[in-house]
Amino acid sequence: MRSNIRRLVAILLAGFLLVGLTAGYWQVIRAPELLSRADNPRLVIAEQRVQRGRILDRNGAVLAYSRVNDDGTTERVYPYPEMVHVTGFYSLRYGVSNIEATYDDVLRGLSGRPALPALIDNLLHRPQIGFDVMLTIDAELQAVADAALGDRKGAIIVLDPRTGAIMALVSHPVYDPNRLDEIWETLRDAPDTPLLNRATQGLYPPGEELEELGAVGELEEIGELRELEGIGELGELKGMVTPLQMALVTAAVTNGGQVPDVHLVQAVQDSSGHWHEPVRVAPRAVLSPSTADRLRATMILNGEELSGMTIAGKTGTAQVSEEGQLPHAWFVGFAPAEAPQVVIVVLVENGGDGGRVAAPVAREILEHIFGINNP
Repeated sequence: MRSNIRRLVAILLAGFLLVGLTAGYWQVIRAPELLSRADNPRLVIAEQRVQRGRILDRNGAVLAYSRVNDDGTTERVYPYPEMVHVTGFYSLRYGVSNIEATYDDVLRGLSGRPALPALIDNLLHRPQIGFDVMLTIDAELQAVADAALGDRKGAIIVLDPRTGAIMALVSHPVYDPNRLDEIWETLRDAPDTPLLNRATQGLYPPGEELEELGAVGELEEIGELRELEGIGELGELKGMVTPLQMALVTAAVTNGGQVPDVHLVQAVQDSSGHWHEPVRVAPRAVLSPSTADRLRATMILNGEELSGMTIAGKTGTAQVSEEGQLPHAWFVGFAPAEAPQVVIVVLVENGGDGGRVAAPVAREILEHIFGINNP
């Protein structure tokens, strides 16, 4: 009788031990793998409750925020949908892009978050709250540039050549990230490629007038904007340039051949609510000082007066290979000519003559920047 009891106890103990080992294996050793599985409902529920930080313009205007619904789930809201090529989008179905992607850890509240509070929040199933990101973009200037380009396809870059801060980045056509889930299939197959960021990824011939600017040796390297992740990249084509590359070469012309560290993010917030400026890369030479001075003098000579201020610049009319299509219209310039504060590049796809089409767009934007009211 006693031997039977001992045998039963041994079997029960072995069973408890096996259950404990199995539970430990799945809950500890295999836990990270299970948590990260796409079909894990807990992961989806937790993701739906994440309160991502805001994306702000340089003056504090809210470009993106998370709205909390009555059931505790959140949805991303973009008050300025036309800025989608800057802010990017956040979608449970289609992922993240641009600033939403590059600063995902900050916006989710993972970067720089103390370990103990994060553990407590996780144990208590509290919603994850993210930190804010402030951009160098000026929302008012961006709206002016958007309106100046109108319904034409193309791109506009406005940056400070002294710092590399981008004040406006426009790419047309745009789409509404607030409706991404319902329009994705249409966007993906659209012939006018609205998912393509023409300012940073669109590749165009510079045309004869701008050929020297477009032939800078390190153009491929200096034309990168690390803060934007692309969708629908075209790849490198020999002899082609992006509007961003032309803007940076022009900035180098104003700086004696030195190109600044181009950037879109002014500061990021930490867990204490303090703001920190990201580490910048030192300016580097892409042109000799003599070449930069010569190009600068040429652009000043080709410039025009605007209410007593000289706008230095060059227009370009770049022929395209497609039969029956108008040339691309370019304007590349800086102002004021004597002490540049702004570099501006305008590209209108199949716009025709650069002087008649792109230059007036640039003039309208510069009038806003410098507070010039022409009759």
